[in-house]
Amino acid sequence: MAPAKVVLAGANGHGRHHLGILRDLTARGLVELAGVCDLRPAEVDFCTPLQSPDLGELIAKTGAEFTIICTPINTHADLAITALRGGSHVLLEKPPAPSIEEQRRIAEVVAETGLACQVGFQSLGSAAVPALRRLIAGGSLGRVRGIGGSGAWERPSAYFTRAPWSGRRRLNGVDVMDGALTNPFAHATATALALVDAPPHRRDRDRALPRPPHRVRRHLLRTDPAGGRARDHHRGHAVRARVGATARALPGGAR
Repeated sequence: MAPAKVVLAGANGHGRHHLGILRDLTARGLVELAGVCDLRPAEVDFCTPLQSPDLGELIAKTGAEFTIICTPINTHADLAITALRGGSHVLLEKPPAPSIEEQRRIAEVVAETGLACQVGFQSLGSAAVPALRRLIAGGSLGRVRGIGGSGAWERPSAYFTRAPWSGRRRLNGVDVMDGALTNPFAHATATALALVDAPPHRRDRDRALPRPPHRVRRHLLRTDPAGGRARDHHRGHAVRARVGATARALPGGAR
């Protein structure tokens, strides 16, 4: 089987991580990095892909089957749509778009083309998610009334100055919506929503409850990494989010 042709849009910044993965997949004969789309030339040490700042042109010239989009958030929708209409499946970095309207635009073109657009939520590839879904569906956890996630990362000032769009809600009059919930904690939200979709327990099926009977609650606590003091801004400080999770006992001993 011939290696799958891939185009990477956004090879600098976080795109370097994708280059590392593509290097490994290329060595295994699974993919061919056919093109790199970036405003600046990218250094690639394992092959010589065609490079261009025009994604549509690059996909047309290379015949890429897959496009990885790792660019500023405000460019995601237009680039994803360009790739899909060019006949390429898409792996899109999270968050997929800065607004519901932009996300709908992507979804409409996915439906129109029949191609895949997968968002890079790593946890959805974990065996833990389907295992938890089975526990919820089987009633082992009782009626799940809340799903929670927590995490803490230090974000020094350099993190928010690495690019003009980083940490901003808007840039040059365009929505970016980069922040704790939309960026790092998008993973927690996506995982919670994947669990919310689990089928209700059989004893709950006839009850007049909204489906699914879950709530996702998000609370931000911004702290100073040195002293742990609460802050009213996030630049240069650790960001923590805590989400409550509760379950109600069901008849028969389930909790």
